[in-house]
This record gives sequence, structure tokens and C-alpha cells, in this order.
Amino acid sequence: MRPILLLFILCSSLIAEEKRDANDARPLVIDWLTRSRDFKSLELDFTQERQLKTLRQPLSRKGKLYITQSGQLRWQIDTPPSLLLLRNGPDAPLLWLDLKKNTQETLNPEDDRTQGNAQAMQFLLQSQTTTIEAFETAFTLKNARSIDEAPGQWRLELDLKDRRAALAVKDVYFHIEPATGALHLMEFQLRDGSLLRTRITRALKNPSLPKDLFTPDTTPKPKE
Repeated sequence: MRPILLLFILCSSLIAEEKRDANDARPLVIDWLTRSRDFKSLELDFTQERQLKTLRQPLSRKGKLYITQSGQLRWQIDTPPSLLLLRNGPDAPLLWLDLKKNTQETLNPEDDRTQGNAQAMQFLLQSQTTTIEAFETAFTLKNARSIDEAPGQWRLELDLKDRRAALAVKDVYFHIEPATGALHLMEFQLRDGSLLRTRITRALKNPSLPKDLFTPDTTPKPKE
């Protein structure tokens, strides 16, 4: 066999292994979702980026996310936090706190203040019990590609099933690690040319969390 032909065959087989269609990629998602629920509590550090056509550099802010299997959630921007989303149990209301304005209100996950990313927020709120069936009610899996620079990670290409959200969102990508259940990145490319991206920079399973972490601080703030 000629060397050039052999090289072509080897390269073709490598390319075939790097991309999986929806049917072949589904087991990857099932493994990832199954392992992603293997925790009692979870602490994540993330960087949130927004790219706009009118800006050369993306807007970037850092935050933290805390989740427990009992249905508690805390999402915050900045340290100390300037913005907070809190839920103290699966049936508790979702609270939005703007600590700069010293305001608090009950929030619908589809409110624009969730960075226009309603599907991602809903996914986070349901992440303690997410199954493949629940995942597929929100997303259509198109394909998965292995990430060369990050062995074991896969880039999922998804479509939103919510028609109203899909009017604004063109493409959705998740970077997942099926062997560990880790979610490394969520990316929403909008039809206006802008982009919303959340990068997970650190993940800690089963940390010891303060009891009051998921309840708002009602201590009166001093007047400036």
C-alpha cells in the first residue's frame, strides 16, 4: 500500500472519531448527566463573558455558583457579591438581589436580568435532578466533537426547543466531560451577532457550606 494512501486512511479514521452525530453522541450526554448528579453540594467559580459587535474586547465578570442536592442554589456576580440569585429549596421562590441598589424581589427564570439566558438558568435550577429526558425537553442534540486540546472533553452542538428563545439564540454549545460529569463551558450565540459565554474555572464537590448561604441577609444596610 502506498504511504500516501495509508496516511489518508489513518487520517480519515481519526476524523471520524472526532465527531459523532446525535444518535452516537447521546450516550456521552447520558454518562455526563449521570455523573453530574454525584454530589451532595457543589461549588463552582466561573467567568461570564459577553461579546458585542460594537466592542473589540468582551465584557467579563467573575462569579460563583453553589448547588445542593436538596434543591438550594446561589448564583453570584463579583466577590463580595453585587448581584445574587438565591433559592433555599426546590419549592422556594427564586430571589433576585441587587446589592448595589439594596433591592430584593422574586424573579421568574425567564426574566431578562438572567443575562438573556433563560434556558441555561432553567437548566441550572433543575441540575440536581436532570435526566436525559429532561435535557431533551430543553435542547435538541445535533452532534458532539472531541476537543483536541482537552482530552476527554466534548463540545456539544445544541438547538433550543423553546421557540421564543430560539428567535434570539442561533447556536448553543456545551463543553462536557462525560467521565467526571463536569460542565466546563456554556456558550450561546445570539442572532444579533453577540455571544454569551460562561466558563467554569474551578469546581469543588461536597464542600462545607454555611447554613445561611442560601438565605438573603436582612441586616439593614447603612445609608451612604
